[in-house]
Amino acid sequence: MEIEAKTHTLRDGGSLTIRSAIADDAPATLELLRSVVEEGAYTVREPSEFDLTEAGERECIEEDREAAGNLCLVATTGGEVVGMVRASAETYRRTRHFADLDSLWVHAVHRRRGVAGTLLAALVAWARSHPEIEKLGLYVFSTNGGAVRLYETHGFAVEGRYPRDIKFGDGSYADTVAMGLIVKERPAGSNA
Repeated sequence: MEIEAKTHTLRDGGSLTIRSAIADDAPATLELLRSVVEEGAYTVREPSEFDLTEAGERECIEEDREAAGNLCLVATTGGEVVGMVRASAETYRRTRHFADLDSLWVHAVHRRRGVAGTLLAALVAWARSHPEIEKLGLYVFSTNGGAVRLYETHGFAVEGRYPRDIKFGDGSYADTVAMGLIVKERPAGSNA
């Protein structure tokens, strides 16, 4: 699925454009993901396990563009991809109202400028206007307090916690925090 490109002003006065990803963004989105994985603090995958290819990323972007319940957005400044967010909904009738926020990444040098919040707001707005999506959900490490606060600021609530779900190389643990956001109230007459 696609959204129209829109330009935003960041906290520091910089300009940021949010737009749907295209296949030609694959090298940049792959490099962004690689940079976040190499930080070692925010992903399940460790740097030695990074095996994504440009061809695979191109394929993911194309699938996101074609699937009605998927969205992949990039944030650009000065023509450079500095952030991305990806969400996907199942095709099954019982679960297609729910979209999983698969990833939200921002290059380290562009953090704390409002890039992540702008991407997240665009994703939430898309979900609210989507004819079928009623809820967004995500998982985040308990050690990533900044991300938990960002999601809470945008209306997400903690729905569960998986203790000691993540084990880092130094032997320390993190919980996985499940968060969700209802973007549309349940239809009249439903049982839930």
